[in-house]
Amino acid sequence: MIACKDGKKLNIEILSWNDLLFFVEKVNPSLALVLEKFMHDDSDYKFYKANYKFGDKIINAGKCYLPLEDGGGIAFNDNNLPSEISKDLAYDFDTEDPLGIVISKTSEFYISAQDGTYPHSLITPGQMFGITRAVDTLDVLPSASALIWNLNAGAKSLFMLSKISAKESHYKLQQKYKIKSQVPASTNEHFALFVELSRKINSNWQSEIIYFPRDWINKLKTAAWAEISTTLIHNHRKSYNLWHNQMVLWNAAFIEIEQEKSLINYPMYSLATAKQMFIIAGNSAIGFKPATTDDMGPMAELQELYINVYGLKGTNNNAVIMEPAKFDVNAKLPIYYSINKPTFIQNSLEASKKKSQILLLEEIRWINEIYRKNILAKKEHVKFLYNVTAATNFEYYHTNPQDYENIKEASLLAKEDERFTKNLPGLFPSTSSFFKGCIKIS
Repeated sequence: MIACKDGKKLNIEILSWNDLLFFVEKVNPSLALVLEKFMHDDSDYKFYKANYKFGDKIINAGKCYLPLEDGGGIAFNDNNLPSEISKDLAYDFDTEDPLGIVISKTSEFYISAQDGTYPHSLITPGQMFGITRAVDTLDVLPSASALIWNLNAGAKSLFMLSKISAKESHYKLQQKYKIKSQVPASTNEHFALFVELSRKINSNWQSEIIYFPRDWINKLKTAAWAEISTTLIHNHRKSYNLWHNQMVLWNAAFIEIEQEKSLINYPMYSLATAKQMFIIAGNSAIGFKPATTDDMGPMAELQELYINVYGLKGTNNNAVIMEPAKFDVNAKLPIYYSINKPTFIQNSLEASKKKSQILLLEEIRWINEIYRKNILAKKEHVKFLYNVTAATNFEYYHTNPQDYENIKEASLLAKEDERFTKNLPGLFPSTSSFFKGCIKIS
């Protein structure tokens, strides 16, 4: 085990070229093929595989962290790092980023604002961060840093769909596992509670990221390593979405519809939310789905605690956990958006506060239908927007739809999507606040 200067132990492993290729080949075979051509370079590089426990900081407030064995973290530029590791991994905040490749598990880039967590994107095995600055040779205007977002191991915006705020039930967890977390006041507090519980049960969930040394990164800007640089740029561009090359056209199309149909009289919040549904449908923003794997956190272990200790079973609501997700039209599986759990920072909530949730949902539905009809009527106007609209469908749900004929009863989702109830005892939590204004994208 590698120790810092202050005696704290790092949860990392030092790898050779051969070790690096072994791990990369599993998650990004095309990159491994290119890297193999350069493994006989005369430099004896060391690569660092960091093993992050669930919830560990990876990127926070513009700094990148290595995991400590006790579950904490130490910044790459911290003076307590061993000298050799510091030499390999330290970076200039103004012009450089760490370069890392995810080997296992999926984590979530996010921003914290307005007392909430807003997911930006997901990073999956085989994907990398820090590529742009690693290959950028422009000295006048350095490219944007990958460290502008925050990143924890796993998904920061995980939450239990059922209420987990019963004091007596939470007390059972406190007594058995000696946790300090109080009863969560909102879903924004679920993640911290989940992380503490995972520590107390010594969960073996971990996310692995391999970091490249600075001397290796610097070689990417030389002609000799142009093939690796080109491959990395190609990998980076594969992650591009409409935000990179379509958003101006989409915005222009929406503005044109708003002017033609007098939608400018509607609140900005409702218009922005309606448009967000198309962006999610275009695989370019985040919604939620019921978690069915442990990819973004120790879901099975957490569910077991809430079923057998907290008591979500029998006549109680079940222990389904919601996780952030991007929509894949080919997967044939829906994702969900709730006006009570927004995944983008809203323009203004003032106008929406004057409406009931169901009236707000109906307003968003009405705006969406106007957008949809006009987009489909102008097939060649913005082709990608047309393709997304034609291939997807929006449905609207509420715990009490009243007389709104185009809004469905939330309880129907238990039959429409088995992920909400599969292998989970207890009742489907159809009265969850998440469903008091829910949109299904399929």
